[in-house]
Amino acid sequence: MSTCPASSAGITSDCEKRFLFGVNYAWQNWGYDFGGGATGVAQDTATVKAALQDMQSHGVDVIRWWMFQQFNGNNGVALDSSGIPTGNAGGTLVADIQAALALAAQVGVHFNFTLFSFDNFGIKTGQYDLSPVITSDANRAKLMTFVALVARTVEADPNKDRMVSWDVINEPEWAIGPDGDVTGSATEPADADTDPYGDQAFTPGQAGSVYDLVTFSQMETFVRDTTTTLHQNSSAPVTVGSAAVKWKDAWTHVGLDYYTLHMYDWVNQYWPYTTPVATYGYTLPVVLGEFPNGGLTGVPYATLLSTIFGSSVGYAGAMSWAYTDQTYPWTGTNGGAANAEAFSMTEPCATKY
Repeated sequence: MSTCPASSAGITSDCEKRFLFGVNYAWQNWGYDFGGGATGVAQDTATVKAALQDMQSHGVDVIRWWMFQQFNGNNGVALDSSGIPTGNAGGTLVADIQAALALAAQVGVHFNFTLFSFDNFGIKTGQYDLSPVITSDANRAKLMTFVALVARTVEADPNKDRMVSWDVINEPEWAIGPDGDVTGSATEPADADTDPYGDQAFTPGQAGSVYDLVTFSQMETFVRDTTTTLHQNSSAPVTVGSAAVKWKDAWTHVGLDYYTLHMYDWVNQYWPYTTPVATYGYTLPVVLGEFPNGGLTGVPYATLLSTIFGSSVGYAGAMSWAYTDQTYPWTGTNGGAANAEAFSMTEPCATKY
Protein backbone atom coordinates (compact mmCIF):
# COMPACT_ATOMS: atom_id res chain seq x y z
CA MET A 1 0.00 0.00 0.00
CA SER A 2 1.27 3.47 -0.87
CA THR A 3 2.17 5.37 2.31
CA CYS A 4 1.95 8.87 0.81
CA PRO A 5 0.07 8.87 -2.49
CA ALA A 6 -0.06 12.01 -4.60
CA SER A 7 -2.87 14.13 -3.23
CA SER A 8 -4.83 14.83 -6.41
CA ALA A 9 -3.37 13.05 -9.42
CA GLY A 10 -0.40 10.81 -9.93
CA ILE A 11 1.15 7.89 -11.81
CA THR A 12 1.16 4.48 -10.18
CA SER A 13 4.28 2.33 -10.37
CA ASP A 14 4.84 -0.80 -8.29
CA CYS A 15 1.71 -0.02 -6.22
CA GLU A 16 2.91 3.49 -5.37
CA LYS A 17 0.98 6.50 -6.66
CA ARG A 18 3.28 9.49 -6.87
CA PHE A 19 3.56 12.89 -8.50
CA LEU A 20 6.01 11.83 -11.23
CA PHE A 21 8.69 14.43 -10.55
CA GLY A 22 12.07 14.95 -12.12
CA VAL A 23 14.02 16.19 -15.10
CA ASN A 24 14.89 15.27 -18.67
CA TYR A 25 18.45 13.95 -18.96
CA ALA A 26 17.76 13.66 -21.97
CA TRP A 27 21.04 12.10 -23.13
CA GLN A 28 24.69 11.94 -22.19
CA ASN A 29 25.93 11.16 -25.71
CA TRP A 30 23.35 11.95 -28.38
CA GLY A 31 22.08 8.73 -29.95
CA TYR A 32 24.81 6.56 -28.43
CA ASP A 33 23.90 6.04 -24.78
CA PHE A 34 22.28 2.67 -25.53
CA GLY A 35 24.17 0.39 -27.89
CA GLY A 36 26.82 2.99 -28.58
CA GLY A 37 29.85 0.85 -27.81
CA ALA A 38 32.61 2.91 -26.22
CA THR A 39 30.22 5.84 -25.67
CA GLY A 40 27.42 3.72 -24.20
CA VAL A 41 26.38 3.70 -20.55
CA ALA A 42 28.24 0.49 -19.67
CA GLN A 43 31.53 1.90 -20.90
CA ASP A 44 31.07 5.28 -19.24
CA THR A 45 29.49 4.45 -15.89
CA ALA A 46 31.52 6.98 -13.93
CA THR A 47 30.24 9.92 -16.01
CA VAL A 48 26.66 8.71 -16.02
CA LYS A 49 26.66 7.89 -12.30
CA ALA A 50 27.97 11.35 -11.46
CA ALA A 51 25.18 12.92 -13.52
CA LEU A 52 22.50 10.75 -11.92
CA GLN A 53 23.87 11.54 -8.46
CA ASP A 54 23.80 15.26 -9.26
CA MET A 55 20.14 15.04 -10.27
CA GLN A 56 19.20 12.92 -7.26
CA SER A 57 20.98 15.24 -4.84
CA HIS A 58 18.76 18.08 -6.05
CA GLY A 59 15.49 16.29 -5.43
CA VAL A 60 14.99 14.52 -8.75
CA ASP A 61 13.34 11.12 -8.61
CA VAL A 62 12.32 10.37 -12.23
CA ILE A 63 14.66 10.95 -15.18
CA ARG A 64 13.38 11.03 -18.75
CA TRP A 65 16.10 9.47 -20.89
CA TRP A 66 16.01 9.25 -24.69
CA MET A 67 17.19 5.93 -26.14
CA PHE A 68 17.11 5.74 -29.96
CA GLN A 69 16.63 9.28 -31.26
CA GLN A 70 19.28 8.66 -33.90
CA PHE A 71 18.75 4.98 -34.68
CA ASN A 72 21.40 4.81 -37.40
CA GLY A 73 22.62 1.25 -36.91
CA ASN A 74 25.27 2.19 -34.37
CA ASN A 75 23.06 1.78 -31.32
CA GLY A 76 22.10 -1.86 -31.09
CA VAL A 77 19.82 -2.50 -34.05
CA ALA A 78 20.99 -4.31 -37.17
CA LEU A 79 19.94 -2.62 -40.42
CA ASP A 80 20.00 -3.85 -44.00
CA SER A 81 21.31 -1.76 -46.89
CA SER A 82 17.94 0.05 -47.14
CA GLY A 83 17.92 0.99 -43.48
CA ILE A 84 15.31 -1.59 -42.48
CA PRO A 85 15.72 -3.30 -39.08
CA THR A 86 16.72 -6.97 -39.26
CA GLY A 87 17.22 -7.65 -35.54
CA ASN A 88 19.62 -7.09 -32.70
CA ALA A 89 23.11 -6.10 -33.81
CA GLY A 90 24.60 -7.33 -30.57
CA GLY A 91 27.20 -4.97 -29.21
CA THR A 92 26.53 -3.10 -25.98
CA LEU A 93 22.76 -2.48 -26.13
CA VAL A 94 21.71 -5.00 -23.49
CA ALA A 95 24.73 -4.20 -21.30
CA ASP A 96 23.96 -0.48 -21.51
CA ILE A 97 20.34 -0.96 -20.44
CA GLN A 98 21.41 -3.19 -17.57
CA ALA A 99 24.10 -0.71 -16.52
CA ALA A 100 21.62 2.18 -16.51
CA LEU A 101 19.18 0.28 -14.29
CA ALA A 102 21.96 -0.79 -11.92
CA LEU A 103 23.16 2.80 -11.60
CA ALA A 104 19.60 3.97 -10.90
CA ALA A 105 19.36 1.46 -8.06
CA GLN A 106 22.69 2.57 -6.63
CA VAL A 107 21.87 6.27 -6.81
CA GLY A 108 18.18 6.06 -5.92
CA VAL A 109 16.41 7.38 -9.05
CA HIS A 110 13.89 6.04 -11.56
CA PHE A 111 13.57 6.23 -15.34
CA ASN A 112 11.06 7.20 -17.98
CA PHE A 113 12.75 5.69 -21.06
CA THR A 114 11.79 7.44 -24.32
CA LEU A 115 12.31 5.09 -27.26
CA PHE A 116 12.12 7.40 -30.29
CA SER A 117 11.78 11.05 -31.31
CA PHE A 118 10.64 13.07 -34.31
CA ASP A 119 14.38 13.40 -34.96
CA ASN A 120 14.24 9.83 -36.29
CA PHE A 121 12.47 11.21 -39.37
CA GLY A 122 15.23 13.67 -40.31
CA ILE A 123 16.33 13.14 -43.91
CA LYS A 124 18.89 15.95 -44.18
CA THR A 125 20.39 16.03 -40.71
CA GLY A 126 22.41 12.82 -40.77
CA GLN A 127 19.73 10.94 -38.85
CA TYR A 128 18.29 7.57 -39.73
CA ASP A 129 14.86 7.85 -41.37
CA LEU A 130 12.07 5.84 -39.74
CA SER A 131 9.49 6.83 -42.35
CA PRO A 132 9.94 3.80 -44.69
CA VAL A 133 9.95 1.54 -41.64
CA ILE A 134 6.75 2.61 -39.93
CA THR A 135 4.75 3.03 -43.15
CA SER A 136 5.25 -0.62 -44.15
CA ASP A 137 3.44 -3.35 -42.22
CA ALA A 138 6.31 -5.79 -42.74
CA ASN A 139 9.04 -3.31 -41.83
CA ARG A 140 7.12 -2.02 -38.81
CA ALA A 141 6.79 -5.59 -37.55
CA LYS A 142 10.58 -5.94 -37.72
CA LEU A 143 10.94 -2.77 -35.68
CA MET A 144 8.51 -4.13 -33.11
CA THR A 145 10.78 -7.16 -32.67
CA PHE A 146 13.51 -4.75 -31.66
CA VAL A 147 11.16 -2.88 -29.31
CA ALA A 148 10.19 -6.18 -27.70
CA LEU A 149 13.86 -7.00 -27.10
CA VAL A 150 14.41 -3.69 -25.33
CA ALA A 151 11.27 -4.12 -23.21
CA ARG A 152 12.13 -7.70 -22.26
CA THR A 153 15.64 -6.66 -21.29
CA VAL A 154 14.19 -4.20 -18.78
CA GLU A 155 11.51 -6.61 -17.57
CA ALA A 156 14.04 -9.38 -16.89
CA ASP A 157 16.42 -7.11 -15.02
CA PRO A 158 16.70 -7.39 -11.21
CA ASN A 159 16.39 -3.59 -11.08
CA LYS A 160 13.27 -3.33 -13.24
CA ASP A 161 11.55 -1.45 -10.41
CA ARG A 162 13.71 1.52 -11.44
CA MET A 163 11.61 1.77 -14.61
CA VAL A 164 8.57 3.94 -13.90
CA SER A 165 7.25 4.15 -17.47
CA TRP A 166 7.92 4.10 -21.21
CA ASP A 167 7.52 7.06 -23.57
CA VAL A 168 6.98 5.78 -27.13
CA ILE A 169 8.17 8.87 -28.99
CA ASN A 170 9.11 12.45 -28.26
CA GLU A 171 6.89 15.05 -29.98
CA PRO A 172 5.70 12.93 -32.91
CA GLU A 173 3.58 15.83 -34.16
CA TRP A 174 6.62 17.46 -35.80
CA ALA A 175 6.95 14.50 -38.19
CA ILE A 176 3.31 14.50 -39.33
CA GLY A 177 2.29 16.20 -42.57
CA PRO A 178 -0.26 15.99 -45.36
CA ASP A 179 -0.36 12.50 -46.88
CA GLY A 180 3.30 12.03 -45.97
CA ASP A 181 4.20 14.71 -48.51
CA VAL A 182 7.48 16.35 -47.48
CA THR A 183 7.10 19.56 -49.44
CA GLY A 184 3.36 20.00 -49.69
CA SER A 185 1.85 21.60 -52.78
CA ALA A 186 0.01 24.68 -53.93
CA THR A 187 -3.31 23.05 -53.13
CA GLU A 188 -2.18 21.18 -50.02
CA PRO A 189 0.14 23.22 -47.80
CA ALA A 190 2.53 21.57 -45.36
CA ASP A 191 0.26 22.21 -42.37
CA ALA A 192 -2.92 20.74 -43.83
CA ASP A 193 -2.97 17.37 -42.13
CA THR A 194 -5.30 16.76 -39.18
CA ASP A 195 -6.31 13.79 -37.08
CA PRO A 196 -9.95 12.60 -37.20
CA TYR A 197 -10.59 13.48 -33.55
CA GLY A 198 -11.05 17.24 -33.80
CA ASP A 199 -7.55 18.59 -33.16
CA GLN A 200 -5.98 21.51 -34.97
CA ALA A 201 -3.85 20.89 -38.06
CA PHE A 202 -0.33 19.57 -37.60
CA THR A 203 2.34 22.20 -38.27
CA PRO A 204 5.67 20.46 -38.92
CA GLY A 205 7.61 23.64 -39.58
CA GLN A 206 10.69 22.93 -41.71
CA ALA A 207 8.92 20.03 -43.39
CA GLY A 208 10.47 20.32 -46.81
CA SER A 209 14.04 20.74 -45.58
CA VAL A 210 14.35 18.45 -42.57
CA TYR A 211 11.69 15.79 -42.04
CA ASP A 212 10.43 12.87 -44.07
CA LEU A 213 6.82 13.37 -43.01
CA VAL A 214 4.20 10.67 -42.52
CA THR A 215 0.45 10.95 -42.27
CA PHE A 216 -1.32 11.04 -38.92
CA SER A 217 -2.82 7.62 -39.61
CA GLN A 218 0.64 6.15 -40.21
CA MET A 219 2.05 7.71 -37.05
CA GLU A 220 -0.96 6.61 -35.02
CA THR A 221 -0.53 3.01 -36.23
CA PHE A 222 3.16 3.10 -35.29
CA VAL A 223 2.43 4.49 -31.81
CA ARG A 224 -0.36 1.96 -31.25
CA ASP A 225 1.82 -0.96 -32.34
CA THR A 226 4.68 0.20 -30.13
CA THR A 227 2.36 0.67 -27.15
CA THR A 228 0.94 -2.81 -27.66
CA THR A 229 4.41 -4.34 -27.94
CA LEU A 230 5.56 -2.62 -24.77
CA HIS A 231 2.49 -3.80 -22.87
CA GLN A 232 3.08 -7.34 -24.08
CA ASN A 233 6.69 -7.39 -22.90
CA SER A 234 6.84 -5.03 -19.92
CA SER A 235 4.80 -4.30 -16.81
CA ALA A 236 5.61 -0.57 -16.88
CA PRO A 237 2.94 1.92 -18.04
CA VAL A 238 3.24 3.64 -21.43
CA THR A 239 2.82 7.25 -22.58
CA VAL A 240 3.70 9.53 -25.53
CA GLY A 241 5.59 12.82 -25.19
CA SER A 242 3.15 15.07 -27.03
CA ALA A 243 4.44 18.49 -28.09
CA ALA A 244 1.43 20.42 -26.79
CA VAL A 245 -2.16 20.28 -25.63
CA LYS A 246 -2.90 21.71 -29.10
CA TRP A 247 -3.13 18.05 -30.16
CA LYS A 248 -4.93 16.85 -27.05
CA ASP A 249 -6.95 14.11 -28.77
CA ALA A 250 -4.30 12.72 -31.12
CA TRP A 251 -3.09 9.91 -28.86
CA THR A 252 -6.35 8.96 -27.17
CA HIS A 253 -6.89 5.85 -29.30
CA VAL A 254 -3.56 4.05 -29.01
CA GLY A 255 -3.85 2.33 -25.63
CA LEU A 256 -1.78 4.64 -23.43
CA ASP A 257 -1.80 4.45 -19.63
CA TYR A 258 -1.37 8.18 -19.15
CA TYR A 259 -0.82 11.28 -21.28
CA THR A 260 2.23 13.53 -21.44
CA LEU A 261 2.22 17.16 -22.58
CA HIS A 262 5.07 19.64 -23.10
CA MET A 263 4.81 23.27 -22.01
CA TYR A 264 6.84 26.19 -23.36
CA ASP A 265 6.01 29.87 -23.80
CA TRP A 266 4.41 29.35 -27.22
CA VAL A 267 2.09 26.75 -25.71
CA ASN A 268 1.31 28.70 -22.56
CA GLN A 269 0.27 31.67 -24.68
CA TYR A 270 -2.76 29.78 -26.01
CA TRP A 271 -3.18 26.87 -23.58
CA PRO A 272 -2.18 28.26 -20.15
CA TYR A 273 -0.58 25.99 -17.59
CA THR A 274 -3.24 27.14 -15.13
CA THR A 275 -6.06 25.47 -17.06
CA PRO A 276 -7.25 22.33 -15.23
CA VAL A 277 -6.43 19.25 -17.29
CA ALA A 278 -10.02 18.03 -16.82
CA THR A 279 -11.17 21.04 -18.87
CA TYR A 280 -9.55 19.50 -21.93
CA GLY A 281 -11.51 16.29 -21.47
CA TYR A 282 -8.64 14.00 -20.47
CA THR A 283 -9.82 10.75 -18.93
CA LEU A 284 -6.35 9.52 -17.91
CA PRO A 285 -3.67 11.20 -15.74
CA VAL A 286 -1.60 13.90 -17.45
CA VAL A 287 2.12 14.55 -16.83
CA LEU A 288 3.97 17.72 -17.86
CA GLY A 289 6.86 16.00 -19.60
CA GLU A 290 8.88 19.08 -20.59
CA PHE A 291 9.02 22.69 -19.41
CA PRO A 292 12.01 25.04 -19.01
CA ASN A 293 14.31 24.50 -16.02
CA GLY A 294 13.85 28.15 -15.10
CA GLY A 295 10.09 28.23 -15.56
CA LEU A 296 8.09 30.09 -18.21
CA THR A 297 8.42 33.76 -19.09
CA GLY A 298 6.86 35.61 -16.16
CA VAL A 299 6.14 32.34 -14.37
CA PRO A 300 8.87 31.18 -11.96
CA TYR A 301 9.47 27.44 -11.63
CA ALA A 302 8.13 27.45 -8.08
CA THR A 303 4.89 29.11 -9.14
CA LEU A 304 4.38 26.74 -12.05
CA LEU A 305 5.01 23.62 -9.94
CA SER A 306 2.93 24.67 -6.97
CA THR A 307 0.06 25.52 -9.31
CA ILE A 308 0.01 22.32 -11.36
CA PHE A 309 0.55 20.18 -8.25
CA GLY A 310 -2.64 21.58 -6.77
CA SER A 311 -5.86 19.61 -7.06
CA SER A 312 -7.61 22.36 -9.05
CA VAL A 313 -5.22 21.93 -12.00
CA GLY A 314 -4.47 18.28 -11.48
CA TYR A 315 -1.28 17.35 -13.30
CA ALA A 316 0.12 13.96 -12.32
CA GLY A 317 3.79 14.86 -12.64
CA ALA A 318 6.36 17.24 -14.08
CA MET A 319 9.85 16.82 -15.59
CA SER A 320 11.78 19.95 -16.55
CA TRP A 321 14.03 20.37 -19.61
CA ALA A 322 16.91 19.55 -19.44
CA TYR A 323 20.03 18.41 -17.60
CA THR A 324 22.33 18.65 -20.62
CA ASP A 325 20.75 21.55 -22.55
CA GLN A 326 22.47 24.83 -21.67
CA THR A 327 19.69 26.78 -23.36
CA TYR A 328 17.74 25.95 -20.21
CA PRO A 329 20.53 25.75 -17.59
CA TRP A 330 20.60 23.14 -14.87
CA THR A 331 23.02 25.15 -12.75
CA GLY A 332 22.90 28.76 -11.57
CA THR A 333 20.59 30.82 -9.38
CA ASN A 334 17.49 30.07 -11.47
CA GLY A 335 18.68 26.73 -12.82
CA GLY A 336 16.87 23.45 -12.72
CA ALA A 337 18.99 22.07 -9.88
CA ALA A 338 18.06 24.74 -7.35
CA ASN A 339 14.45 24.85 -8.51
CA ALA A 340 13.94 21.09 -8.42
CA GLU A 341 15.51 20.82 -4.97
CA ALA A 342 13.33 23.60 -3.56
CA PHE A 343 10.11 22.07 -4.84
CA SER A 344 11.01 18.54 -3.78
CA MET A 345 11.55 19.80 -0.23
CA THR A 346 7.97 21.07 -0.14
CA GLU A 347 6.66 17.60 -1.11
CA PRO A 348 9.38 15.18 0.07
CA CYS A 349 7.23 12.05 0.00
CA ALA A 350 4.67 12.46 -2.77
CA THR A 351 7.47 13.17 -5.28
CA LYS A 352 9.47 9.99 -4.54
CA TYR A 353 8.72 6.44 -5.71
